[in-house]
Amino acid sequence: VYLALVAAAGLATVFMLLMLPTAPCPAVVGVLVCGLALAFLVKGFFKRQPEDKELHVEVTADDHPRLFGFIARLCEEAGVREPDRVYVCPEVNAAIITRATLVNLVVPPRRDLMIGLGLVNALNLSEFKAVLAHEFGHLAQG
Repeated sequence: VYLALVAAAGLATVFMLLMLPTAPCPAVVGVLVCGLALAFLVKGFFKRQPEDKELHVEVTADDHPRLFGFIARLCEEAGVREPDRVYVCPEVNAAIITRATLVNLVVPPRRDLMIGLGLVNALNLSEFKAVLAHEFGHLAQG
């Protein structure tokens, strides 16, 4: 769908450029509007959010077998593959982190789970399970 929008904006921009000789004023407005829409859509392919990786600590199954067993059971219940990596941080948050690029149009992106220790300290086990199930719902959507 996103690529179709990019293609449509690109085609509309070209169409408006071709109309410049016949209807200059509307075509100029069309070129500006369609060109800005195209630039906005294409920007999404290259935009990166700055990451503060210093506070994200990767944990492994060897370090925390009970956590990874819990995650594996939850992924099985949700019908999704397990996250590629698991990180902990001091935030009161949980998130699925994807780093999508143009290559990911062909190859699936790496999907990591970030668990905030502030969140772990504030929730009981069933609430924590519900939060992780919500995050794994994002994995199920691709």
